[in-house]
Amino acid sequence: MVSSGGTGDGWRDAAHRIAVDPANPDVVYCGITNGNSGIPGIYRAIDGVTFSGLTTNGSTPFPAASGGPGTCGIVIDPSQGTVVVGGQTRTARIIIPLAGSGIYESVDGGQNFTEIAISTIGRSDISVYQAFVDHDGIYYAIVSYAGAQNTGYLWRYANPAQSGQAPWIL
Repeated sequence: MVSSGGTGDGWRDAAHRIAVDPANPDVVYCGITNGNSGIPGIYRAIDGVTFSGLTTNGSTPFPAASGGPGTCGIVIDPSQGTVVVGGQTRTARIIIPLAGSGIYESVDGGQNFTEIAISTIGRSDISVYQAFVDHDGIYYAIVSYAGAQNTGYLWRYANPAQSGQAPWIL
């Protein structure tokens, strides 16, 4: 995926992270690097070919990633099973970080996303550089904060409804 500065006179690679749904290879998420307002931070294809801007709740566009690594920590978690959306089987749980905007989670196959990190971590200037979900659905992320050069923190997220634990643990 590439983007232009508007007039088509200069093109650059835009995709920062691509994740394919293991339950349905036609469902593909693509994170855009350091976008600006007006350009969605996440795109999704449901036919494997045609991408459109993803929304958090059906009508609100995802914010653009505003810094750092953009959308590096997108993960699709097969441990939480599948759901049927519009006749398609999809993995139920998706986690999408947007640098400077928060970390979003869907548990309904990508139809609705909720920001899950800012209220617990206490700041919005977070950037996820790498992430992984284990077989129990625990999300591990290497996170840094704006202005903290060469400093990374390992955060662990367990959905409190499933684990009974505090959601984010440093």
